[in-house]
Amino acid sequence: MIFHSGKIAAFVDLLLSQGRVKALWILMALDAWLALRKFS
Repeated sequence: MIFHSGKIAAFVDLLLSQGRVKALWILMALDAWLALRKFS
């Protein structure tokens, strides 16, 4: 599929407004931190 930059920007704005991107980053950071602790 080909997305126009305007559609991508609108989609990102929608996600940011709902806080889902922040939640995803927090989950990724937690997962990485736990993995580092397990292997250290």
